[in-house]
Amino acid sequence: MSQKFTADYFDGRTARKQSVSVSVSREGLHFALESKGDILWSFANIRLQKIGNNLQNLRFEYEIETEEGRFVESLIVTDRDFREVIIALAPPGFSTSLRPPDLKRKIGFALGVLLIPFVLYALWISIIPSIARSLTLKVPVAWEEKLGDTILGSMSPEESRRNAPQTQQALEEIVARLLATDPQQPYKIKIHLQSDSLVNAFALPGGHIIVFQGLLDQTDSAEEMAGILAHELQHVLRRHTTQAIIRSVSIYLIFSTLTGDVTGAMQTVLDTASNLGHLSMNRSMETEADRDGMLMILKAGINPAGMIQAFQKLDDNLNSDKNQSSPDDLKTESSSNILKYISTHPLGAERVKNLQDIARNSAEKNYSPLLPDLDWKKMIEREFPKPEKKESL
Repeated sequence: MSQKFTADYFDGRTARKQSVSVSVSREGLHFALESKGDILWSFANIRLQKIGNNLQNLRFEYEIETEEGRFVESLIVTDRDFREVIIALAPPGFSTSLRPPDLKRKIGFALGVLLIPFVLYALWISIIPSIARSLTLKVPVAWEEKLGDTILGSMSPEESRRNAPQTQQALEEIVARLLATDPQQPYKIKIHLQSDSLVNAFALPGGHIIVFQGLLDQTDSAEEMAGILAHELQHVLRRHTTQAIIRSVSIYLIFSTLTGDVTGAMQTVLDTASNLGHLSMNRSMETEADRDGMLMILKAGINPAGMIQAFQKLDDNLNSDKNQSSPDDLKTESSSNILKYISTHPLGAERVKNLQDIARNSAEKNYSPLLPDLDWKKMIEREFPKPEKKESL
């Protein structure tokens, strides 16, 4: 038993204060009351309350149940030496909160906070993509198709799509020729045309591919469009879009686990999916889609120059906008449309060179025309007419 300390006792029924002598043992706090005799408050049942920021003034609460009801009795100890005694005798879980933070703990905490961004970066770059790849392989195609249908309904509702039957048929014929190189693939590819000036095309889970008018306007031949479609088809066949969604949602789920906030997890899945147009693929996905897209073009007997020209043209347009425009001008519709495509399909001289190398080193050299009886540019101009400019008075 330790030395005795003076404390103020409150019975929880009245505001009356009683002065008592408290001692500490490894079992708990000992004191005596005239009405009750010797009393032991075990550490297991004591609640500790610090008074303000002063670790010297401590309040101990003890709940009791009587015929009159439940009451919380309390002891307030202000003796300077009491804290050291209770730290020495109380169980570790109880006494830890009484210890002032030392310099080592402060430094450790600060280093931990500083390391958080690096840990999250490592998760995002290495661990999460690996997990996402593994999970994606286990996702049934039927689930992907349902997810793709849901996303399509919010991203590209039927009333916003463009009815262009000849262009639709041409794109479907191109896709059919490309998919003939992989007859065992499980997806039913569906092309959707959007009457929008965005220079963009992207794939949804389950086989939907959305093509914007702005991108069609940039192409001069069916071979060029085939190159872009081959790239997007690889995102579908390699499940890149599904993997990107899982990867993007994973970081939120990790935070939810750490913070205990799991109520918004499903909403985040839907929000991430609905913003798929802004969801960028990582470099390895794009490289894979480029490589396998070009191999698909070659296997289908389509002239690879079309794919190379399509990506070269988009890269040239971007560089032209940069060179001829001021920073403010880059916010214009033309520049932002090109940048929109770049944001989800990073281009560059190195990327175009890689496509050229694949085509040059391929043994496939027998190419046949793609839709030879079709005037591609006239079809696009006829079914996607540009609005006439009104002259100002």
